[in-house]
Amino acid sequence: MGTRGEFFQSLNNNKINVFIPIVIVLFFMIIREPFYELIKGENYVITHLIVSFFIVIACATISLQAWIIFPHTRSSKQLWLGAIFVTITTLEIAHAITYKGMPFFFVESSPYQATWFYMISRLLLALGVLVLVLMKEKKLPVFWRNIAYGVGLLFSFVVLIIIYAPIQLLPALVIEGVGTTSIKNGLQYVALFIQALGIFVIVNRKLIKDIFYLTLVFASIYMIFSDVMFTSYISVFGFENFLGHIFQIFGFYYLLRALYYSAVEEPFIFKKRAEEDVKRKERFLNTVMSHMGEGVVVLDRYGQVTLINQEAETILQWKSDEILGKEFIEFVRLKGVSNEQSTQDFLVTNLLEKQSRRTEEDWFLRKDRSSVPVSFIITPYEEDGIVVGTIIVFRDISQQRKDKKKIEYMAYNDELTGLPNNRYFKQKVSQQIVNNPEEKIAVLLFEIDGVKNINEAFGQVVADKLVLTFTQKLQKSIAQRTLFSRVDRDVFAILLSPIIDEIECSAVCKQIHNALEETIQVEDLLLNVSANVGVSFYPQHAEHVDDMMKNAYIAMHQAEDLSKSCVIYNVELSEKILDQIVLESDMHKALSNEEFYLVYQPQVDSKTGKVFAVEALIRWAHPTRGLISPAEFIPIAEKSGLIIPIGEWVLKTACKQLKKWHDQGCLDLAVSVNLSTRQFYQENLVDLVESTLSESDVPAHFLKLEITESMAMVNLEHSIRVLHNLKKQGIQIAIDDFGTGYCSLSYLKDLPFDLIKIDRSFIQNLDSGNNSDLTIISMVLSMARFLHMRVIAEGVETLGQVKLLNEKECYHIQGYLFSQPLKPEDVIGKIQEIEQQFVKGSGETLSE
Repeated sequence: MGTRGEFFQSLNNNKINVFIPIVIVLFFMIIREPFYELIKGENYVITHLIVSFFIVIACATISLQAWIIFPHTRSSKQLWLGAIFVTITTLEIAHAITYKGMPFFFVESSPYQATWFYMISRLLLALGVLVLVLMKEKKLPVFWRNIAYGVGLLFSFVVLIIIYAPIQLLPALVIEGVGTTSIKNGLQYVALFIQALGIFVIVNRKLIKDIFYLTLVFASIYMIFSDVMFTSYISVFGFENFLGHIFQIFGFYYLLRALYYSAVEEPFIFKKRAEEDVKRKERFLNTVMSHMGEGVVVLDRYGQVTLINQEAETILQWKSDEILGKEFIEFVRLKGVSNEQSTQDFLVTNLLEKQSRRTEEDWFLRKDRSSVPVSFIITPYEEDGIVVGTIIVFRDISQQRKDKKKIEYMAYNDELTGLPNNRYFKQKVSQQIVNNPEEKIAVLLFEIDGVKNINEAFGQVVADKLVLTFTQKLQKSIAQRTLFSRVDRDVFAILLSPIIDEIECSAVCKQIHNALEETIQVEDLLLNVSANVGVSFYPQHAEHVDDMMKNAYIAMHQAEDLSKSCVIYNVELSEKILDQIVLESDMHKALSNEEFYLVYQPQVDSKTGKVFAVEALIRWAHPTRGLISPAEFIPIAEKSGLIIPIGEWVLKTACKQLKKWHDQGCLDLAVSVNLSTRQFYQENLVDLVESTLSESDVPAHFLKLEITESMAMVNLEHSIRVLHNLKKQGIQIAIDDFGTGYCSLSYLKDLPFDLIKIDRSFIQNLDSGNNSDLTIISMVLSMARFLHMRVIAEGVETLGQVKLLNEKECYHIQGYLFSQPLKPEDVIGKIQEIEQQFVKGSGETLSE
């Protein structure tokens, strides 16, 4: 029934109806005396008849209204109320015509008959209201209306017989001149109590929030007032009796209002609310349908369109007024089925199966007969268990298909070059092996040498442009049927399938080298790079793609080590490369396990015999392999990048050790540390050196850093900037292995070197009469003096070599003649030994 909000709203809307009866009653009580003078005597009978007339009309209206609305509501409470008021209406009519002073009607009027008719109807009303409150609402069949009203009329007939009986069967309730009897008052109070009990039940059950029950409460209050009045009059013509009838009229009025509210007003409110709810839901549904981002088409059982939303109009290019009421297949046909009948069968099958069917991808044909990719679901909808139509919800998946293709492209293609990537390449190789197991195929892997160094020297942009330029050149020269892929940053792969012999591989290798033979221009740079190709055959070398790739990698690395353009895999190669891989793996743990250590080789002034510096050289004591040569592990560290942390450790360890020697008295001793290419092109090299010197508390001029000429020439601008920054700190810079690289002498003047180290290859044959080496050394010494650089000769092992060098005024010597590389704890002793021998006369021998 009504809600709390409706309750207060109804009170506000009906406050006039609530207070008017009270005002009228108060008015009658105020003008009681003059008003009673107007209605007493014979006028009272007429007045009573008029009042009774209104009561009868009210009761009859309640009964008739309940009779009319019951077939629609089938409410048990409304039927009960209507049946009660059939009886009350009959009894009130009898009460009116038997009231004292009324003319003869069947029998003479008397207070006895009139009072009993009233009393029975009053008790019946009180009991009826109480039962109405207590009973549970339920739906009854329509025929119950005749039964209920029949019982009410039958009860009225029985009461009429009893009261109209010639013999007075019931005690008198009113004695003229005395007033109401105790029986009458008692029955009146019983009615009052029952009425009050009904009010209590309504309040206790919190039913008063409902307008229907609130109105019953008002009716009951007025009936209680009437009970009070009917127990206090002395004469049936008294004013209290009249006022009791007035209260009774208002009581019946509110009963009528209660029935009207429950039968007419409340259903109307519910209907209005339902209509508003339907409209709200329709608006919501229309909003959802218009903005859901999916097309919706509703068909009836004959396949005719009954609804199409805005998104469907946009996708299909049909307007709703063009397609509503027409068969869907006339306008939109599934591209996945062959003809119109097939489309109809598809829809009919869905109706018969009574199940939703989802299609992830198909095509609808638009108005212009172009196709649009869609994903859709067809769902039958039912009414009372019968399928009456179909709902088609679909989505334009054009963008989804584009995104899918883009994702697939990104998953299988290299972002920079657009070439197939490693995943795609391996899939194709696997498919080739599975689909054509008898065919011979070849996998070629090659790495562009120098890309890593170029990336470190010039940045990633330049390195990427180099790779892209090379890719474009090679694509133009290789056959279209060849699968060309980029499987790593600077590693490429080619699939030759099928292949007859190794001659085809040689031809492709030549094409690769031709693409790299010419200088590649990137921005303002002219870059020269090369490649080493490794080849693996199926089924000769492997029967699975991963094994083929692994074998090709091994062959590629062997080609690089042997400086060959192309190497075909063999088992011996595999063992050697695998050994290098294991060695690289062990190198990752060597630093943390303290397997590396430094040895130091003295650098001696052969003119004075003074040891002025030592060169720090790294060694690796492998836990199982023993001592591993730097020539074996340094290239691996350089290639893998491990040279960075290793080189940092060497620099810090050498400086800390130098500080210890200074503290032990060797105050003029310097240390020389070799830098790798990767170290030299580190962005933080200058800061690293500065912090290392600060931490070890070693003056900068005691540190010499050695770089090769080839390192300096990779990026001359970078080299000049870094070397000048190092020189600003006071660090000495040496160019190592001078004469073995490709340094232009014209650039040497721009690089701030302090000294030049002549490579051992020019020293080892000096005393065998090789004049060309001596000539080169003379030129280097002359150039160094002109550029104000010192010179150190490496690899000196004989006195004859020392003598020739001294003749050319090269006195700074390093080699096994003076000392092999020493452990830190042996350096001071060896320095003292060398210097003491010179003091005893050995120095004169060296300089002679």
